[in-house]
Amino acid sequence: MLQVRESQIEDVLCHHLDITRQLIKTSGDLTLIRRQKILPSGNRLDMLFMDKEQLNLIELKIESFKKIFLPQVISYRAELKKMQDNKELIKSPIRAILLCLNFSKHEIDDCKKENIDPISYSPRDVLEMFYQRSGIVTYGAQIKPINHGLWRLGLLHRLLYQLEKQPLKADKLSEITGLSRSSIKSYLAIAEDLNLVYIEMNSYNLTKIGKTYVEYKDKYMEDNLSNEQAKILQQVVLKDPFSSPTVFGIYSLMEAVFVLARNKYPIHFSYLPESFALFSGREKEWAKKAKTDACKMFLSYAIQIGFLSSFANEILLTPDGEKALLYLQMRRSSEMIFSKSAYKSH
Repeated sequence: MLQVRESQIEDVLCHHLDITRQLIKTSGDLTLIRRQKILPSGNRLDMLFMDKEQLNLIELKIESFKKIFLPQVISYRAELKKMQDNKELIKSPIRAILLCLNFSKHEIDDCKKENIDPISYSPRDVLEMFYQRSGIVTYGAQIKPINHGLWRLGLLHRLLYQLEKQPLKADKLSEITGLSRSSIKSYLAIAEDLNLVYIEMNSYNLTKIGKTYVEYKDKYMEDNLSNEQAKILQQVVLKDPFSSPTVFGIYSLMEAVFVLARNKYPIHFSYLPESFALFSGREKEWAKKAKTDACKMFLSYAIQIGFLSSFANEILLTPDGEKALLYLQMRRSSEMIFSKSAYKSH
C-alpha cells in the first residue's frame, strides 16, 4: 500500500533536478520555472521546467492513470500556449508530461494521441534516490566505526610522544618502540581520526591539536590520559561527530546510551551492543561477537575521555557526558534546520 504525499515527491523533483532529468528521460540542462504555477483559469500546474529550448509541463500523480487526467493536462497546455500568444510566457515548444504509477497499453496510446508523454514511475524509487543525494538525510551516513583492536587510548602515547620532536616514518617508529609496522599504522589511524596526527611525505606529524595534547601528558604515567588530554578529545568529538570513523563510533555509542536511558537507567551492558550497531550503521555487517567487541572498545574510549562510567556492567553518564549529549542533540537540531533552509533556497 502506497502512503506518501504528492507534495513530497514534488519537493524532490523540484530540488533534485538530476532525478527529474532521469525520470523524464532528458539529458539537457533543466531549470525550474515555477512550481504550483497558477494559470489564468485559477488552476494550478504542478511543475514547469525549461529544457534547452523546450518547456516541460509536468503533471504529477501518485496513483495509476485515470481518464480524467488527460483533459486536465490538455487544458493546462492550452493555457500555457495562450500565455505565450499574449507574451506572458517564453515562446518555446511545450512538452506535456503525465507522471503516474502505472499505464496500461491502451492508456499509453490514448496519451500519445493527445501528444502527451505518459511516464510511469515509482515514488519509492524517487525517495531512495533522494536519500542518496540529500545532505540532510545522509550527512555522515558513509562514516562507520572501525574496530582497530586498540582498547586503551593511552597506548597511543608511546607513538605520539615520539613525534613531539620531529615527524617520523612507520619504519623508524617501529625501530624505536618495538611495535610492528602494521600495529603502528593501525594505532596511528585512530590518532589521525582523533585529529592528533596527519601524514605528509609518508611521515607522521603532530597536528596543532596533537601538539597541545602531547604538552598536557601525564608526567608520571605515560599511558594514562591526563584530565586535560581527556578534555581535548571531548572537544574533538563535539566539534564534528561525523569527522571520522573513530569519532563517529564514540558518538554512536553515546546516542545508543541516550536512547536506552529513556527506558531504564543505569543501562546494563548487555543491552548496548545491538543498539550501538544499529546507530553506527553496522547492524547487518557485524556478527554478534563483532558487535560486542566493537561496543566494548568504543565504550572504553567514551569512559577514558570522561563521557561515561561503568560499574559492574552498568553504564552511567558522567556530568561531562550529560552535557555532551545535550550539546550534540541541540547541534543536530540546529544543523537540520540550517540544512533544510539551504535545501529550500536552491
